[in-house]
Amino acid sequence: KLWPFLKNAKPLDDVQQVKCETKNGEELILSLEEAKDVILCFAINGKPIQENGPIYLYYGDGKNKEHPFKGITSFILL
Repeated sequence: KLWPFLKNAKPLDDVQQVKCETKNGEELILSLEEAKDVILCFAINGKPIQENGPIYLYYGDGKNKEHPFKGITSFILL
């Protein structure tokens, strides 16, 4: 899950969104509530993701299970 990483960053009280950026310049904006439920994938079959990595993002409800948001390189608190 993404939430433990965000919590560890100790976001300021006014943070409401999380911007996920990819190495291709794409962005995904999540509300802080949505971000609490997303699942991050760093490895497949025990090995770091090489193709379209380094991180895949899945919604907690599984709605993008077949098409995760790929290539995430950074998270920015907004």
